[in-house]
Amino acid sequence: MQSNVNMTKRWNVLRDYVRRSNEQKLKTEHIFLILKSLSETRWFARVDVLRAQAKSRNEIKNALEDLIEDNTQTPDTRVTAEGFRKTLESSQTTLLTVIWDEILQRVDKTSDILQREELDLLCATY
Repeated sequence: MQSNVNMTKRWNVLRDYVRRSNEQKLKTEHIFLILKSLSETRWFARVDVLRAQAKSRNEIKNALEDLIEDNTQTPDTRVTAEGFRKTLESSQTTLLTVIWDEILQRVDKTSDILQREELDLLCATY
């Protein structure tokens, strides 16, 4: 039970950072993204998750830093948060996030077009 309470607390820290950022972005950029856990059934649902991760990178980093510095967290939680922060800051993660975001956005747009009712089979082949 304590594990679930700690996980909920960590998730709330992250959500609070992203929520505050989204409130600012809504006022200026009209963008609203929500971090979610990955879908186990639909791989394509990861487009939204990846987009939120790409756009909320700083907020995620700040939330992880709060968890690292929070002495009420278990040592295991703090070490795990530190590992996630280092991974998030790596150039490889940044590059792959940008590339995958671009690829999945294009696939998403193509999928939307191909699912339109007015699209016929002849048009879909071009």
